[in-house]
Amino acid sequence: MAAAINYLDRQTVAALKEQLSAKLGWSEAGYGWINFAFQLAYAMTMSFAGRLVDLLGARLCFSIAVIVWSTAAMSHALARTMFQFAIARFMLGVGEAANWPASVKVVAEWFPKRERALATGIFNGASNFGVAFAAVVVWIAQSFGWQSAFLFTGALGFVWLALWLRFYRNPREHPELSPDELQMIESDRESVTAEEEAIKIPWVYLLRYRQAWAFFIAKFMTDPVWWFYLYWLPAYLAKERGFSPIASVSALIVPYITADLGSLGAGWLSSYWMKRGWSAPKARLTAMLITSMCMPAAIWAVLTDRAWVSLVLISLAKARGLSTTPLAS
Repeated sequence: MAAAINYLDRQTVAALKEQLSAKLGWSEAGYGWINFAFQLAYAMTMSFAGRLVDLLGARLCFSIAVIVWSTAAMSHALARTMFQFAIARFMLGVGEAANWPASVKVVAEWFPKRERALATGIFNGASNFGVAFAAVVVWIAQSFGWQSAFLFTGALGFVWLALWLRFYRNPREHPELSPDELQMIESDRESVTAEEEAIKIPWVYLLRYRQAWAFFIAKFMTDPVWWFYLYWLPAYLAKERGFSPIASVSALIVPYITADLGSLGAGWLSSYWMKRGWSAPKARLTAMLITSMCMPAAIWAVLTDRAWVSLVLISLAKARGLSTTPLAS
């Protein structure tokens, strides 16, 4: 739910781009700078968000993050200039950056290692439901005004917060968890001594490992493509392919549901092979190779004169893009 709301909040501006451009006089470059403000805050905060999650715990840090980003999402309704929207987007990025470190922390707390790839694929894939249902945001904006759309998406975060505080606990603190379930969760967890826990390792130490560089380089190459589609695909479908505003956003169901299948499929496939005795690197890299073969399909998306063929080819590329995250778990 958090991942879905997270992506719905960040997709609202893209879904309403044409309407906001007409009402507020945005230029294409101005829209790009608004997105840059979000990305800047997101990148800056992500660098220490994981440390905050470890320090404060998933329950508290997740709560703070959702309060920050939901408040920022609702504040868009007060903005009128591009600079004001950029400030709102910046604060949205500050809050939303903690979603993924907190989600990974929750998976590490609640799942044994052999199930974490699939669990990560589930929450990672859930983000696409937020994008897929962005058509609701367009309908709200057309029916009640664009400010209502931002108020609605921000309010969803506070609904989630109430449910989170009511139901979530660490496994060892959860009153409804049986001893057998706790033993299963911790079955393949290494024991850590107090001396080992006290060791502090600088994050730059990661740069000594080629595995870290492999992941860094892969993310640097795939994430810009993912963000490009997230921000510009609705406008592309509307301007270049003749889709109506609602149709351009409704059509996002196709690539993002495909991305869900890629995320879940890659996570399930690597977990399946690991259960069959494959090593973790072999299982995950093989699944990554299979999904990577879909990426070149995006090259032909701009060459076809059929809108739905173009959308299907983009969907194949997006299915590959999201599949890399669960593999990293």
